[in-house]
Formats: sequence, C-alpha cells, structure tokens
Amino acid sequence: MTIHKYFYDEYYKDVSDFAHRYSKVKNPHIVGVYSSSLPMAVHLSSVMKCPLSIIKMDDSNATWLINLTDDVSVRPDKCKQFFPRLIVVDVSYGTGTTFKAIKQLPQFIQNPDYTFFSLFGNTNDDKVYYEYEQIYKEIVLPWNVMKEKYVK
Repeated sequence: MTIHKYFYDEYYKDVSDFAHRYSKVKNPHIVGVYSSSLPMAVHLSSVMKCPLSIIKMDDSNATWLINLTDDVSVRPDKCKQFFPRLIVVDVSYGTGTTFKAIKQLPQFIQNPDYTFFSLFGNTNDDKVYYEYEQIYKEIVLPWNVMKEKYVK
C-alpha cells in the first residue's frame, strides 16, 4: 500500500495559504467534518478568528454536532441579516459522499454562499476545491503520527 506522509511544514504552509486566500471573505464560518480533519478545522477557525461548527457523518447522512450558523452572538454588530460564508473543510475528497450529504442540510440549501475545501482531492463535479491531487492510497497526517517509543 502506498503511503503519503503529510508533514507539519506542509500543513503550516497550507494553513497559511488558506487563511490568506479567505482573509477577505466577509463573515467566514468554518465547518469541520468530525473525523481526522477536525484538528485542521479548529486550527483554521482560530487562525481566522471566526466561528466553528461541526458536522458528523453517519453512513451517508450528515448531522450537526455543533451548529453556530444561526447564533446571534457571532454576528457582526448591528447586522440584521446574517449570511455567513460557510467554508467546509475536510482532509480528503474521495467519492464525494460526505460533501453531497452536507449539501442536503438546510443551512446549505438556504444559504448558497459556501465553499468546500479539502487538502487532498481529485477532479470532481461537486465543486470541492483541493490543494493536492490525491494519488496516494493512505495519507498520514501530522496529528496521527506517534513516535514508536510511545506506542506499546
């Protein structure tokens, strides 16, 4: 099996690029998928100083674990209508099942101002933007690596 080790220096550059790319977006709101991509979503939310919501996948169904998209406290001052720019981040785009299920949530149907982003992906019709072409069978993320001396 082919393995690609994704190192912290690559991750740091990608987070910086992402934050720069979306820095001018009005009302950004990071949506993380509850999986190995959650650390990245939390980090991006912190770097961009914007709200974070979390979606969990059960089979092919998406459900909100934390949904702050309607939370009045995260709205800019004196903003009567609030339409956050939902930026869904995941580590990889494979079959598209996750993103298709997320698109079915009311917050995405009612608010067409969203972006899907993954670190690793492939050409798709789901409008999922990705940083690297996924040509590897397994991607080892920096936060999933443990030194051998700590593993019993």
